[in-house]
Amino acid sequence: MAKIYAKASRVIVWLGEAAGDSAQALEVIRKAAEEQYTNSAIYKPNQQSILTLLKRPWFQRIWEVAAARHILIKCGPTEIDGYAFCSGLSALKLSYETYPDLQSLIRPVVYLIRGAVFRPRHERYGTSRSGRFSLGIRPLGELMDMYHTREAADRRDKVYALLGMSLDDPNIRGHLGR
Repeated sequence: MAKIYAKASRVIVWLGEAAGDSAQALEVIRKAAEEQYTNSAIYKPNQQSILTLLKRPWFQRIWEVAAARHILIKCGPTEIDGYAFCSGLSALKLSYETYPDLQSLIRPVVYLIRGAVFRPRHERYGTSRSGRFSLGIRPLGELMDMYHTREAADRRDKVYALLGMSLDDPNIRGHLGR
């Protein structure tokens, strides 16, 4: 799957149909990214709608964006560039103290989406001596720490997703034991 997504010129993240204030939440995130500061008058009344948006099921998976170079996030008819989405979330400085589970959920998402603009074209990704394709994002141990709570329809999908992102070659003795 990593190889397929690495060849894509753009990956569209579909969060689902618009519901509640999802469009408004994305607009607040977009405005925060453009202004690079938090306007508390805009943010405070929309905080719950942003948190509701961030609790959508896609944020429990996120594998699709690991190899992407350009990410577009869509919710119903509303869309936002992935990098702007991350910049807006950072500018808003969501209250992780109030929602401690969000920090562990959002930080890995932001890490992968922000890194998209720096990813090389798929031709530059490495193939190990064993012929395994790898995005070379981080060592497997670090990826497991970051993404162990993520969901997958089949647990093997999670294993293959992490291996596809890993710097380590599991066929070289000692690489996974760090």
